[in-house]
Amino acid sequence: MDPLVLAQTGDVFSMFHQLHCGIPDRYHPVDGTTDQCPRTSSAPKRPTRRSRLSEAASTSTVPEEEESGVFDSPGRLPAEIWEFIFSFLPLQTLAATAQTCRFFSRLRWPLVVVDRLGPRLDDAALRAIVAHRPEELRLAHCPRLSEHAAGILISCSTIRRLRLQGVALTPAGIEHVARGFFSHYNRVRECVLRSCKLDDVALMVIADALRDVSHTPASPLTHLSLTNNNFTAVGLAQILDALGPDITSLNISGNNLGSQGGSVIGRFLTTNTTLKTLVMENIELGPDGLEFVSMALRLNKSIKELRLAENGLDALAMEGFARALEDNTVLEVVDLHANAIESQGTQTLARALRVNRSVKVLDLSDNRIGQNGARALGHMLETNTTLHTLLLRFNGFAHHGASAIAAGLRTNRSVRVLDLSFCVVTDSGAIALAQMLEANPVLVELILKDSDIGNNGATRLGLALTDNKTLRRLVLSGNRISDAGATGLAQGLLFNVGLHTLLLQGSHKGTIGPDGARHLASSLRRSSLTLVHLEDNGLTAEHAALFSGLPLTCVVHVTRHVVRQQVTWPKKKKHWFWRLF
Repeated sequence: MDPLVLAQTGDVFSMFHQLHCGIPDRYHPVDGTTDQCPRTSSAPKRPTRRSRLSEAASTSTVPEEEESGVFDSPGRLPAEIWEFIFSFLPLQTLAATAQTCRFFSRLRWPLVVVDRLGPRLDDAALRAIVAHRPEELRLAHCPRLSEHAAGILISCSTIRRLRLQGVALTPAGIEHVARGFFSHYNRVRECVLRSCKLDDVALMVIADALRDVSHTPASPLTHLSLTNNNFTAVGLAQILDALGPDITSLNISGNNLGSQGGSVIGRFLTTNTTLKTLVMENIELGPDGLEFVSMALRLNKSIKELRLAENGLDALAMEGFARALEDNTVLEVVDLHANAIESQGTQTLARALRVNRSVKVLDLSDNRIGQNGARALGHMLETNTTLHTLLLRFNGFAHHGASAIAAGLRTNRSVRVLDLSFCVVTDSGAIALAQMLEANPVLVELILKDSDIGNNGATRLGLALTDNKTLRRLVLSGNRISDAGATGLAQGLLFNVGLHTLLLQGSHKGTIGPDGARHLASSLRRSSLTLVHLEDNGLTAEHAALFSGLPLTCVVHVTRHVVRQQVTWPKKKKHWFWRLF
């Protein structure tokens, strides 16, 4: 029987038995007997496995070790499978089975994901889950949990990663969680408290609990996320003061911290030497708050990833930040998307990046950098040797800006990923980028989604693919590409040996019909492509036959529900994951 049907009917034990043993036998945990069911055609016929099952039935246990290709124990199930199973599992069945089934008594789940189960989760089911000592627990939107839920949670001393999302905790519950998880007994290493309505008082309670263990020789907490709550700079100061020496990641996005929050963060960064990732998106930081952070970055030697999206930062704020980039030698990821940097601020950053030798990822998406800003970035790329990824989505600098970026990349030997989606590149910009591809030997991924590129631009890009040997992923979805453009791309793919992924989803501006699909299919039979997306074009399920005879490694998504793949799964070693779905 299908494991999904077993889960829906409440026969949880038989479900797990079938998933791990691959044989649809029914095991009775009460008396240890088995009712042998006829084997299905897909079940593997292995004498060694049958003998193991017979021995397991006589000893009232389930075999712990299976042959190669099958997970050694139930605890090694992937997280996605746990989430899939729990989403169909009746709560009463879960609680009852956990108490009566011997199989469950031997089971220790390394991960429990109940995000989908959240609205139906009550105290009894939570108690049954916690009783099996998971190492990671995720709870999301659980309105049926009572005020005693926090006490149930802290009864488990094995949890190392805790994620609570949308769980409204009472003051007593907050104190229970703080005292329970941040202690010498429950040593949580990663804690996410998202949308839990935590205010300054709640953060003070958590800070008091952290102070008891944070400055011990074995401080446990390394990752802390407090996104989308209600605390201010006052509560943030308490938390930062209580954090121990092992903290490496901090996320405080979505809170109304303002410039005072920037001042608090600046003081913390001046003395901290372990924090590597700092995420401060949408906290209303403003230019004044960024100035405090920038001054601290000139001294800090540990921060490697800094995300400051949606903070209302303008060109004036970039002056102090640019000076920090000139002095800082460790910062690798800078995310400034959805601000108001514009052309002047971009030029300031570009001058700093000519000197900086540490930044590898730069995100300036949705900043209205304009053509002048794009030109400044192009000149910077001519001399910069460390930038790895450049993201410039939603900037609308048109083909002039795209041409300037392409000119800089002709001589650049460090950039691997370039994203110019939603920038109105047009055919002229695509032609400039194609010329760049012919000269650039290092670019791996080029993303031009919804860039108003037509057939001429697509044909020129296809011609560039005949000479380029390094590009691995090309995204042209949502453009004005029809059969003529697809044919031009197909001609280039005939001689390309490096491209692996091609995205050509259609849009209302242009679609690829059967003629273009026929040329693409002909090229795919001799190209190196392994994944092609053609959804939302003028193709139907009947056109999937055009892609017959493809190499075994090539997958083509013709429509949103039809995938053409020439793969035959072996009958003797069919993995349990495929039987599940």
